[in-house]
Amino acid sequence: MFFLFAQTADSFRFDRIQEPRDWFWPLLATLLLLYWAYRRYRKDAVELARWKQVFLFALRFAVIVSLLLFYLRPQWEQLVASSRVAVLIDTSASMSGTDLEDSDRPPRATSPDSEPLSTEVSPDRFDGDSPSRLAVLTDWIDRGNLFGRIREKHDLVVYRFDDSLARVLQQEHKTSAVSEPVPENWAVELQAEGSATRLGDALHDLLQRERGQPLAGILLLSDGGQNAGASSEKGIELAKNARIPVYTIGVGSKSRPINFRITQTDVPERAFPNDPFTVKAQIELQGGERSDAPPVPIAVPLELWMTPVDPAADAAVSQNETVPAGAQKIGGQEVELLPGSTREVEFEVKPENIGKYGLYFKILPPGEDRIAEDNLQSAVVEIVDRKDRILLFAGGPLRDYQFLSNQLYRDKSVTVEAYLPWARPGIAQSVDKILETFPNSPAEMSQYDCVVAFDPDWRVLTSGQIDLLEQWVARSGGGLIVVAGPVHLADTITGWTTDPGLSKIRALYPVDVSAQKTSSVLSFRTDSQPWTVGLTRAGEEAEFLRPADSESESRAIWSEFPGFYAFFMVNGLKPTARLLAKSSSPDAAGSRGVAAIFAEQFYGSGRVFYIGSGELWRLRMLDDSYFEKIYTKIIRHVSQGRLQRRSERGSLAFDQKRYTLGSTATVRASATDARIQPLTSPTLSLDVLSPDAKVRQVSLTLDPNIPGSYSGFIPMLAEGTWTAKFHIPETEEVLSETVQVRMSDLESENPARNEPLLIEIARKTGGEYFDSAEKAFPTVAATDSGKTVLDGLGIRSQQSVPDEKSNEKTRRLFLYVFCGLLCFEWSFRRLSRLL
Repeated sequence: MFFLFAQTADSFRFDRIQEPRDWFWPLLATLLLLYWAYRRYRKDAVELARWKQVFLFALRFAVIVSLLLFYLRPQWEQLVASSRVAVLIDTSASMSGTDLEDSDRPPRATSPDSEPLSTEVSPDRFDGDSPSRLAVLTDWIDRGNLFGRIREKHDLVVYRFDDSLARVLQQEHKTSAVSEPVPENWAVELQAEGSATRLGDALHDLLQRERGQPLAGILLLSDGGQNAGASSEKGIELAKNARIPVYTIGVGSKSRPINFRITQTDVPERAFPNDPFTVKAQIELQGGERSDAPPVPIAVPLELWMTPVDPAADAAVSQNETVPAGAQKIGGQEVELLPGSTREVEFEVKPENIGKYGLYFKILPPGEDRIAEDNLQSAVVEIVDRKDRILLFAGGPLRDYQFLSNQLYRDKSVTVEAYLPWARPGIAQSVDKILETFPNSPAEMSQYDCVVAFDPDWRVLTSGQIDLLEQWVARSGGGLIVVAGPVHLADTITGWTTDPGLSKIRALYPVDVSAQKTSSVLSFRTDSQPWTVGLTRAGEEAEFLRPADSESESRAIWSEFPGFYAFFMVNGLKPTARLLAKSSSPDAAGSRGVAAIFAEQFYGSGRVFYIGSGELWRLRMLDDSYFEKIYTKIIRHVSQGRLQRRSERGSLAFDQKRYTLGSTATVRASATDARIQPLTSPTLSLDVLSPDAKVRQVSLTLDPNIPGSYSGFIPMLAEGTWTAKFHIPETEEVLSETVQVRMSDLESENPARNEPLLIEIARKTGGEYFDSAEKAFPTVAATDSGKTVLDGLGIRSQQSVPDEKSNEKTRRLFLYVFCGLLCFEWSFRRLSRLL
C-alpha cells in the first residue's frame, strides 16, 4: 500500500528503525503474537472447514502485521537539495543609535582596478551626517553584495527581529531555474522601531521555523542588546544539537560615548494664574563608564526658560532648536550625574497672566557631550482662569466612587458634582453639588469636561438625555469614564444591557456589553484570590496608566500589585477600541470573551475609557498616591477633547501625548460645515511634521458610525517632537497638536554593544564572531583582507524532510485497514458461529 503515495515523496523509511538491530524486538514480539494466534485458532476452529481455518488465521495475521507496521512509524520523506543560509538582523530601537565608530562605516563599492576605497558613507544613502546603526548596516550589505555572494552557493532567507520575529526576504540560489534578483527595496521593511530586543527568543524561533531545512549557518547582525524574553541558552542548545553554526557580527560602539540628554519632561497642560505648579525634567548621562576607576559624578547645569506664545503656535514651540529671543530665564540648577544614571529635576513656576506659554528646558553640557540635538526640550502650558468640571454618576456607593469624590473635592483646581439616583434627599457627600437630575440641555451638559459613571443604571435617563450625552462625547469632545460593577452591568436579564432603547449607550462603550446576543458571555466573575493586571504593550506605553513618574517604576508597581478579586467578562472589543490591560484569572483564559480591565476608544471627537473592575481602590494598599495619580491621569486623558478644544468647527487629538519609538499613533479629527453639520467627505488630509522637519500628508478616513469623525494612523519612527496640523475645510482655521516620541527604557538603558554575548553565541555553536561588518563581509575589492564570514559557510549536504501530506494519508490508510480487518474478522467469526 506504500506505493499509493510515492508520487509526492522521494524516499520511504521506518522512523523507529535507525540501524539493523532495531528490528530484533519488534520482529520477536510479532512472531510470538503470530504463534499465539495460530495456537488459538487451531483450537477454536477445529470443527470448521479447512479453508475457513486458514482464512481466519490469515485475517488475524494481517491485523498483527498492520500493528507492527504502524508501530514502526512509516515515514515518507522529500529530499531537499539546496543548502540554505539565514540572515538575522536586529531592528530594535537601539539600532537607531548613531554612535557607530568610524571603522564600522562602509566604504563605497568599487571594482578591483579602481581607486582606493573611501572610508565615508555614501551621502546619497542617508539624510544628515549621522546615519543610524541599522542604516550603516544595510548599506554595508548592499555595497558588499552580501546577499548576492551568499546566493552563489546557498538559498537565502532574511529575518528581522526586535520584540518579535518576521521574515523579510527569501531567495533561491543563483543557479536555480526560478532564481530572482534581490529586490533593491528589501531594506524598506527594516525599521529600527522595536521596543525590546528578544535575541534569545528570535534565535530559538528562527531555528524552529527552519527546522528540517539544510541550514549551512545563521548570520546574526546585532548589537547584542538582549533585554527581554528568554535567555539565549535555549537557542544556542538548539543550534548546537542541529550542528548549525551561528556567525555573529557586532554592530555599534563597544563603549558608550558621553552624552547628556533630556529624556522627558512633565508639564501640566493647564494651570491657573498666581497658582504655583511644578514642572519636571529627566536628565540622563549616557556613557562615561570606566573599568579602571570608580565612577565620578559629572556636574551639568540645567536651565528653564519661559516665553508667551501665540495660541496656535504649538508647532513652532515644539520644533525650536534654540531658546527663542525674548524668553525669560525662570530657573536654573546644577545636577551631578554618575555615568549611566538618570536624575529628575523639579522647578516651580508661578504664572501671573492668562495665556499660552512655551517652557524650554536647556542643558549646558561639558565639551565632551556627544549629541547637541537632545540638549533642549520644550513644552506648552496654558494658563486659564477656569476650573475643570467633573460629573460623577454613581449607580451605588462603590468604594472607587467614594475615594474619587473625596480626592476631587480636595483638589482646588476641580469642581465636582454628583448625580446619585439611589440617594435619599439631603444626603451628605464629598462633592460641591448633588444634582437632582441628569443634565437636560446642551448648555447644562457643556459645563462639564468629564463624566465618570460608576456601574450606572442608564435606564434612569430619558431618551433626550441619552442623545445629549452621546452628542456631547461625539461632537463636543467630552470625556466619559465607565466603571463596571456587580449590580447594573451584571444584570443581563432585565438590565440596561438588554434594553433596545439604550443601543447608543452600548455604542459608547469600547467593549461589547450587549446581552441581547445569543453568543453573549457577558458576566461578572469573582474569585477567592486576587489576579494580577496584565498590561498589553499599548498599556505599558500609555503614560496615563503609570502610577509613578517613570516607565520602569510603574512597571515594577503593577508587577507588585496583587490585582483584583472581581472583574467583568465582556463579549469582545469594538473595532475602534484598543485593549490596555486584562485580568490574568484562569477563569478568563478559556472563555470566548475578553477579561478587559482597561480599554478605550475614540468616539467622534471625544474619548471613552472603560474600567472592568470597581476595585481600583486596591492600589491604595501599596500607596494612597497610586490611586489618586491613576484616576487623575485618566480623567485628564479623556478630557483632552474638551480642555483643548479651540474651534467650534472642528477638533484634533492624539490617543496619547507620549509614544515609544516604533509604536503607531492614532489621530482623530472632527469637522463640521458652516451650518455646524458634520462633514460627509470620505477622506480628509493631515500634515505631519516629524522631528527631522520633514512634512508628509496622512489620510484621515471617515468613521461610518459617527458623522463628521475621521481617524488615521501615524508610525512613530523617530525620537523627538511630532506635530500634526489639521486645516479645517472651508475655513482659515488650523488646529495643531504635538506629541513626544522617545526610545523605550529597555532600549535606552544600555545601548552599547554586548560583545561577550555575541562571542558566546558564536563559540558555543561552532561559528565565529566578527567585531565589525567590514571584517565579516568586505566589499569585492577587499576580499584579500583575510577570512570572511562567507568562508565558514560550507555547503550543507542533502537532507530529507518529512512529507506531511503523504504521512497523513498513510496514517489514515493504516487506521482504515486495521479497523476494516477487525470488523471483517468479527463478522466472519459470527457467521462461523465462533461467537
